[in-house]
Amino acid sequence: MNEQKLTEIKSGILAFYAKGSGMPVLLQVDLADPVDLGLLQKAMDRAILRYPYFRVQVVWKDGDIYLADNDAPMIVEDSDQMRKLGSPETNYHLIEVHAHDHAIYLHFHHGIADGNGIFPLLRTLLYSYLCDFYHRDFVPGDSVNLPDSPVDPGEYAETIPDDFLPPLDEPVVTRPENLYAIPEFMPTKKESWFQTHISFPMKEFVHFMRSKDASPAIMLSIFMCQAVERVHPEHEEDIASELVWNYREEIGMPKTHNNCFHVLYLVYSDRVKKLPLDRQGTCFRGMTFAQTGEADAINVANQWIGLRKKLNELDGFDQKSAMMDFIGARPSQTFNISYTGQLDLGEAEEKIQDMHILTSGGIGVVMEVASVNETISIDLKTSEDIPTYLNAFCDILSEEGVHFKRSETFELTFPESVESIAYDARDRDL
Repeated sequence: MNEQKLTEIKSGILAFYAKGSGMPVLLQVDLADPVDLGLLQKAMDRAILRYPYFRVQVVWKDGDIYLADNDAPMIVEDSDQMRKLGSPETNYHLIEVHAHDHAIYLHFHHGIADGNGIFPLLRTLLYSYLCDFYHRDFVPGDSVNLPDSPVDPGEYAETIPDDFLPPLDEPVVTRPENLYAIPEFMPTKKESWFQTHISFPMKEFVHFMRSKDASPAIMLSIFMCQAVERVHPEHEEDIASELVWNYREEIGMPKTHNNCFHVLYLVYSDRVKKLPLDRQGTCFRGMTFAQTGEADAINVANQWIGLRKKLNELDGFDQKSAMMDFIGARPSQTFNISYTGQLDLGEAEEKIQDMHILTSGGIGVVMEVASVNETISIDLKTSEDIPTYLNAFCDILSEEGVHFKRSETFELTFPESVESIAYDARDRDL
């Protein structure tokens, strides 16, 4: 192993070092027909060749962790259970695919990619599988990389480089003060989370949100802000949605697979809440525009670069983990929402019924938004089994005439942790 090239962990520092971070993610895609495991294995073999940067494993050197190439096969299994990433079960890979009944599952480590970084692999996998399964050459969506398409060098771009980016002489919006934290969720170490799936008819929901001058993430942010307001009308601080922002375009790395995200603060102030719903949508849209310029992106990137430089002054994994852990354990204020975007498979998407994005980590309320075929959906996660906010959110949807389907809440535990990923790699013989 000493002869292998070792890659320093840069854009994945939060997921690899912060124990409270959301490092494993499970993507579940529900299909119209039962999955053929043999065809799925064939599709996985072809798809992963297109993404060589995902064939990696964690290794140790001089008391710290690195990434190294991993040429071992990725085996698809018939199961609805996750296998532990970085373990012998997955040949030490940080991605594993399994399937059961009508569902395909992609389980991956957030340190090697964020949602926008992993979606290209998911698209290639699904497109290849569906073409084989239905014996059709579906017209692909614009975002689909075919298995034999060339790898763009920009896919390797490092979003936390060694040197600071030249800042622009423009004002940037800083994190607002006096934000309300939901009181029921305390910053304690969690091993499981409570997940609820809510789905909406696509055309109907899109028509509704456009009438309110909103995007899916903005519309759902407003409804959750209203839900928190309804549960805690006595609050004094400002309710705020932390909206995850993909800033690849703004720093000139549109195709990178590496983590490239930050949060925007959409503040549901006393002034905003008194406005009609469509004006609230306009206000939230304005807040996103004010925080997503090139100067903002460079400022965020330089914050990450500065953090990485501080980490490099420390001695090994344990010291870095101790420094990073406070970031991963910070509760959202007031809640967090993320929308990676549409799956955009093209014609093959008609064979997909729904999609789920299930995450670990975080404290409080987290909403993951997905869009596929004729469905927009939310996977709403809480760090405690407290349905109060979910119930208020659904009540507001009903009052606004938004049709939805709500699934049963279930408890989800991921088989790996930051500690196990690191220390399992340290203790194995190579």
